[in-house]
Amino acid sequence: MKIDIHPYRHFSFDLWLTLIRSNPLYKKKRALLFKEHFSITATIETTLQALRHHDVLCNRISEKTGSHFTRSRIYRRVLKQLKVQEERVDERMLQDFYKQADDLFLQYKPSLIDPDIYVLLNKIRSQGKTLNILSNTAFIHGAILRKLLAGYGLSDFFSFQLYSDETGYSKPHPKMFRYVFENVQKTRIIRSDQIVHIGDNEFADFNGAQKAGFHSILIKPTQYEPQIQFTQDL
Repeated sequence: MKIDIHPYRHFSFDLWLTLIRSNPLYKKKRALLFKEHFSITATIETTLQALRHHDVLCNRISEKTGSHFTRSRIYRRVLKQLKVQEERVDERMLQDFYKQADDLFLQYKPSLIDPDIYVLLNKIRSQGKTLNILSNTAFIHGAILRKLLAGYGLSDFFSFQLYSDETGYSKPHPKMFRYVFENVQKTRIIRSDQIVHIGDNEFADFNGAQKAGFHSILIKPTQYEPQIQFTQDL
């Protein structure tokens, strides 16, 4: 997909399946850790399926309600399905698991969908345009995603990053897009129709941004080919 950057003054990017793709090794390692940490008797395949099921389900709930679905609620739902007694799992046990899972995430980190994203983001910024990240989160919190982007050397491209675990809202809730608009106004005064949001989810990204008065671009990255290209010759 080719994008003409000329009409826009600010670019808002979704993160998952827009800029990054998860590492399948991480999900397997996390499932093993989850099974061992909570002494789950189910097979690793069943554990993987339960984690995947509730990840997808809770994401859909978040999109429909506009409220952030906390990772504690998601993991407790998984544990209940896998027949782990709730009284065996206290907050300290969960926090210890989160720490180990976050460390695994940074060890088996996601891949960039487009390895040349640095060039593309720099082209936008070189024209005095600004950028941000606007992402729903579930198992991985914004604090860890900031570390990931810093590790990739991408943080400096973005004026700010907004994550649902920090705002309490999930796309397509209007407040998520309102936060983008308000943060942009702190450094420059522009209209909402000078902002474009780019993401892979038609409901949360494309429709949500349009309802907020932004332009929006829907992308569908393939396994082998990056989909974001810019037509503006800089």
